[in-house]
Amino acid sequence: MKRPADRLLPLLLAAALCIHVCAASAAQSAAGYLCAAVPSPQVGAVGGEWAVLAVSRAGYAAPDGYFDRYRTAAAERLRLSGGVLSPRRHTEYSRVILALSALGTDARSFAGYDLTLPLGDYEKTVAQGLNGAAFALLALDSAAYPMPRSGAGVPATRQMYAGLLLARQNADGGWSLSGDSSDADLTAMALQALAPYRAQPRVDAAVARGVACLSALQNADGSFPSDSVPTAESCAQALLALCALAIPVTDARFVKGGATALDALLRFAAPAGGFRHTADGAVNPMASEQAACALAALERAAEGRPFFYDMRDALTLRAEPVTFSDIRADRDRASIETLAALGAVNGKGNGRYDPSSGLTRAEFAAIVTRAFGLVPGVDAAFFDVAADAWYAPYVGAAYRSGVVNGVGGGRFAPDGTLSRQEAAVMLTRAAAFCALDTAADEAALSARLDASSVASWARAGVAYCIGAEIWRFDGLLDPERPVTRGEMAQMVCALLARAAIVTEAG
Repeated sequence: MKRPADRLLPLLLAAALCIHVCAASAAQSAAGYLCAAVPSPQVGAVGGEWAVLAVSRAGYAAPDGYFDRYRTAAAERLRLSGGVLSPRRHTEYSRVILALSALGTDARSFAGYDLTLPLGDYEKTVAQGLNGAAFALLALDSAAYPMPRSGAGVPATRQMYAGLLLARQNADGGWSLSGDSSDADLTAMALQALAPYRAQPRVDAAVARGVACLSALQNADGSFPSDSVPTAESCAQALLALCALAIPVTDARFVKGGATALDALLRFAAPAGGFRHTADGAVNPMASEQAACALAALERAAEGRPFFYDMRDALTLRAEPVTFSDIRADRDRASIETLAALGAVNGKGNGRYDPSSGLTRAEFAAIVTRAFGLVPGVDAAFFDVAADAWYAPYVGAAYRSGVVNGVGGGRFAPDGTLSRQEAAVMLTRAAAFCALDTAADEAALSARLDASSVASWARAGVAYCIGAEIWRFDGLLDPERPVTRGEMAQMVCALLARAAIVTEAG
């Protein structure tokens, strides 16, 4: 007699096959509709990049010249605007980067412009809030673009964008543009952007809460609402999130009233082609494009192909390490280069890093903010940190996150040097911020010859860093000795590897 599980497996396989066939057929049909409805895609939120993405990622046999017409239109737009797609909305750059990457075109050298460069300016990118951060991550990660260095404003890192998303998560686990009432579209977008970072414990916990919230937001008929009204776009964004997280559309958490999100999306399809925004509306261009993107993502998932926004199957970039002339023989070279590639550390000018020099408290605040994804912001906690100082947003971020404290009397002493034991204490707090277990390893500390020279206030931090192999200094601990820029790079990189933010440097 067959066990219940044995009888269930064929049913599940049949259901998966049915969904595959349904998604593939719908994706191809939707892509065909877009080719007819948008014969000459331009740069724009409608009739542009989303149509290009849906058609290309579905693998649809587009008419001759279809994609070339988009490239020509995008190049002309850049020529006429002097390379400025928008002075305020950096999602314009993210959207074009995604489309070009899907077509196998390097967005760093298109029509004479590096379109990734604006995403290196943190403040301008997040001026749009969650949308700016989420789409910056999707664009940069689409082809594993190196972190751009804009040279303007507060330099961004991927972790800073991810950190903003984590900081803006609502109590119910979802996300919204404003207020604490989560929105299905924003929750789905945040989940898509955070999906590649789930190895990090803090991100993984946030994603789990976000998935639970998205499930709770789903209507009883399988659809998803926008301002309480079921829409095709909301269903599409939810499906994209499920694909990003490799959650089957038939997952019990996302089947309501016997209907999946795919069932719900297809109810918005119009008989003559295209999709409606609402069930009783007319065919809507944006709804049609978003639905086509979701269907292409489902088709790709069913066929085991990379996620919709993972364009590395279309564009392979050559890795170009960021290095400095004075670290070629330095023992901490790998760590320094890893942090430089992240955008967490800078050189001292003339192509030099100066690994043996000391580190100021302000420089440390900048490194941990960029590396661990703290949210920059000026804080009035210290009277010796001027609001217009270059390091003010980083000191504010590190202070609010509990990574740094002042030196007493309302002072931060930004130009003060940092000792080894101070660095250990602060990095232990950074480890706690990353949701790591920071229990002190007294045995590891006691085994060092000069363990008694560690200050009592620093003992737990030093013990954790030694036990967790973050502290790897040779010889004596020498805890009051100023930590060098090279040593700090090694410690930060080791902690980033422990938090699964980077792969351990060689």
